[in-house]
Amino acid sequence: YLPACVTKKTAMALASAGSLLDKVDTREIECLNEDSKFPLTNVLAGADPEALLASEEGDPQLLIKLSFVEKVRIAGIRLVPSGADDDAETAPASIKLFSNQMTLDFSDAESDPPLEAWEFASDKGEIHVLQHGGAKFKFVDSLQIFIESNAGADVTKLKAIEIYGQTVDTGEKHWSVKHPELALGQ
Repeated sequence: YLPACVTKKTAMALASAGSLLDKVDTREIECLNEDSKFPLTNVLAGADPEALLASEEGDPQLLIKLSFVEKVRIAGIRLVPSGADDDAETAPASIKLFSNQMTLDFSDAESDPPLEAWEFASDKGEIHVLQHGGAKFKFVDSLQIFIESNAGADVTKLKAIEIYGQTVDTGEKHWSVKHPELALGQ
């Protein structure tokens, strides 16, 4: 399922992609500089559609860290701004993406070269299709989204984060045991 705002070009690029939000390990997420009244969990799958993620007052930067329950290939990302009439300047402006760096901090995000960077205005709030078909995002355990700046406000606000792609078959066997004590020979 892709949102109605997806253009034909974007839809073709994401043809085999689905939402990866159900693959986010919510026990292993973090958002640096979030306002505790508007946490990251507000914008993930199953959250209240009216809830927001917001940065601390006076500092629009956010560093969102998402871990996945299995390896994924990411094809596109959509950051949905607040949408409220008086929130136009709270939308992200400059975004940088990193992968597999859960220990990334603001200093690293500002100085290290990202795998991808873009200006939010160029996407007009639609899905940002990753360059080269997401080639740099093939075997992702975790994704770090650094919102470096916004459109001019003291706070950055997001209504939703959407991540599109697919799981990756790494050849590892994924199985579960109904009775682990029997599997261990106990």
